[in-house]
Amino acid sequence: MIKNYPNAEHQKSNKINNVLVNKLTNLAVLGLHDMYIDNQLEFAFKKIMTDKGFVLEGTNTRYTLINLIGLYKAECNGFNIKIDLKKVIRNKIKNADKFEGVGEIGLLLWATSLISVEDLLKVLTKINFQNILENYKDAETKLTMELSWLLIGLLMASTFSPIFKKSIGNLPEKLYELIRNNYGGSGIFGHQDSSNFSGKFRGNIGSFADQVYPIYALSLFSKLRDNEEASLIASECADTLCEHQGDNGEWLWHYDSRDGSSISKYPIYSVHQDAMAPMALFAVQKCTGKNYENNIYKGLEWLVNNPENASLIDEENNMICRAIGPSPTHRKLKSTLAQLGFNTNEEYNSVEVTKECWSYHLGWLLHAFAGRGKGNKSKREMDNFRLKDLKLYNIR
Repeated sequence: MIKNYPNAEHQKSNKINNVLVNKLTNLAVLGLHDMYIDNQLEFAFKKIMTDKGFVLEGTNTRYTLINLIGLYKAECNGFNIKIDLKKVIRNKIKNADKFEGVGEIGLLLWATSLISVEDLLKVLTKINFQNILENYKDAETKLTMELSWLLIGLLMASTFSPIFKKSIGNLPEKLYELIRNNYGGSGIFGHQDSSNFSGKFRGNIGSFADQVYPIYALSLFSKLRDNEEASLIASECADTLCEHQGDNGEWLWHYDSRDGSSISKYPIYSVHQDAMAPMALFAVQKCTGKNYENNIYKGLEWLVNNPENASLIDEENNMICRAIGPSPTHRKLKSTLAQLGFNTNEEYNSVEVTKECWSYHLGWLLHAFAGRGKGNKSKREMDNFRLKDLKLYNIR
């Protein structure tokens, strides 16, 4: 049975949820502006709190592309975005031949389809899509998350560019089969193909991320390809995650695809609570008509009402702290054991807050919630065709 929280409880908290959503989306926009490095056309990898205030650390192509997707949705819903999104995406297209994996290529297609659809065909000159599954390591090892990103990107680009759709042939169908092969049949996706050497060690153990992105990808594939199997798998995976959701709304970390069990609770990542779970559950909800909103908002409320009484939302510094869990050393050991299939779901006597914010968290938060709070209205004029398709993708 899905752990569905009482409707009355959430009817009472609707106003609180709207206030929280508005607070989080505004914080995310401000936070991403803080983390944008203009002279590099990149976003920082993360923001870390120190005794002297926050510092930015590193840059990351994946995170930059994710943040563009989130900021685009925010801009469509009336937020004042001072970053030239098209300039950033065109810089990424120019360097697409240097990308190291199909995951980044999928995110590039996704972001380009939204922000600069007229540039989609330029990607075709940078990437050999005919042999893409043989040319990148993440495709060769059949990593669930990265294959899901590529499938989403291909579906988006194919919708907005008939020429692009024709050029890639049946590649989306091939990807669907690869992702489907990583599904254990018990409501959980594994991390990767378990038949290769590296997959024998952790292929069957899927993280929360290994569930969220295929749920989104298969929901989209089902909608666009009229594939009922994809819809059923996405729904079954969503139901399984909801069955394992904690009593306080927390989403657990690791699962075993062989029997659908949860094997690791900690760390509890805030990005799962307010961004990744909502974006996946909203997508499968759109695809199937099933209602997951109680689970979505119970997870969101965990940020401000968790049993650890941890303060995760830092409005002063425009950041959301990354996680609650045991000490870093203990956490690394337990994570390794979980990835090898050992159950580490036990509680800890003490947990601590990771006081850093990874930028992609804010990007996915905006993708999930920008426009869902009261008072956000679109200021961007779009033609009927674009508007209709953006609604299909849950962009609006």
